[in-house]
Amino acid sequence: MTRNFLSCRVRPGDQRLHRLGAKSVLGTLLLALATLGLTACARAFTPDLQHIPASRLTSLLSQSLTDRINDTAKQWIASGKSAGVAVEISQHGSPVFARGYGWKVLGTSAPVRPDTVFRIGSVTKQFTAAAILQLVQQGRLSLDDKLSKFFPTFPGGDQVTVRELLTHTSGIHNYTEFGWKLWILLEMTHHHSTESWVNHIAAQHPLYDFPPGTAWHYTNSGFYLLGAIVEKLSGMSLHDYFAKNLFDPLGLTRTALDTDGTTGPDRAKGYLPGGRVGSFKPVPYYEDFSMSVAGGAGALRSTADDLTKWTAALFAGRVVDSQLFDAMITPARLLDGKLASTRRVNMPSSEPGGDYGFGIRIGRLDGQPEIGHEGDIPGFNAAVDTYPEQAFTVVVLANTDNGALGLEKAIAKLLLAGASSPDGSVAPGDSTPH
Repeated sequence: MTRNFLSCRVRPGDQRLHRLGAKSVLGTLLLALATLGLTACARAFTPDLQHIPASRLTSLLSQSLTDRINDTAKQWIASGKSAGVAVEISQHGSPVFARGYGWKVLGTSAPVRPDTVFRIGSVTKQFTAAAILQLVQQGRLSLDDKLSKFFPTFPGGDQVTVRELLTHTSGIHNYTEFGWKLWILLEMTHHHSTESWVNHIAAQHPLYDFPPGTAWHYTNSGFYLLGAIVEKLSGMSLHDYFAKNLFDPLGLTRTALDTDGTTGPDRAKGYLPGGRVGSFKPVPYYEDFSMSVAGGAGALRSTADDLTKWTAALFAGRVVDSQLFDAMITPARLLDGKLASTRRVNMPSSEPGGDYGFGIRIGRLDGQPEIGHEGDIPGFNAAVDTYPEQAFTVVVLANTDNGALGLEKAIAKLLLAGASSPDGSVAPGDSTPH
């Protein structure tokens, strides 16, 4: 499913990612089941300046660049790309722009703010990778450990390493790509223990798409298994491990595994695009989809504020040491030494290009290095990318399918163009959403 929301300078393949709960048939089925339509013209929200601390209003961005970013986000909402979005930009780890646009729940007067809570899908993967690397740093795990060390009965587990799970080179079939086996959709509406879903992954047929270490295919299965390994080694649930070792130390007060059924006024509701511009549909069976089957592959909820803090801490070496972080953002290689990105198999054209590290993509945008990940889960889209040469991080969270990634690219293009301009301004017409 590819949509080119921006100018031709953004590759169509950049616009879509792997939906955790609905890669192919599930997405189609959800759309087909969406018989109840909710139409609303999403309007841009001008944030209450009292909501943003004074330090946040002292921006390193020029006023003209700030205005262009603001206008780009407003146009995104006005053109019906998403019911709502939260946008936060930081430079050198400090926020310089934080605003919300549109609505977190349509039909209400509840606007999106930088601290609105969204599901973030596969952005979860970098948290799971960091947890694994913390255990490596503590000497409790090796990247070369075999899957069979933790799950002795997993078929072929003695041939799969932790490193291969982290880099999508294990060959283990992606459990969210289930073709016409629609009973699996029903399974995803039930709560599953970690052991139960590991067994579900192990029972796939065929279980391997290629011999471990010989090719690359994006698979949620690997990161679910990594989350299960964290639980095995720590003796804690993934929720509790993340809270104790990642969220609490970094002050990520609104980030959690979305498996506890927590609701509240700060949470955004997810939507699908409607049949016409500015219309949206609620996600069918949204309340029934069990986040227990997402686990370490995509079960987190978070905010733009928290993800900005997270990224700053990760890059500063406050999550894992600098050596392990360098490994995290190093392009994966296969057993024969070739870059994993040179041997992608059975990937759709919508799959983003570039290389892959440990739960993080390594690519380029307009010729500049780009490090981050996108997330997609029914009703939500997320994009968190850092541009290291300019020291910018852009976080965009949306409560609509396909609602964030295109906007993040548009904003990043403005920032990159502004960074290369003597006065920090951007020529009119650059990176305008269509």
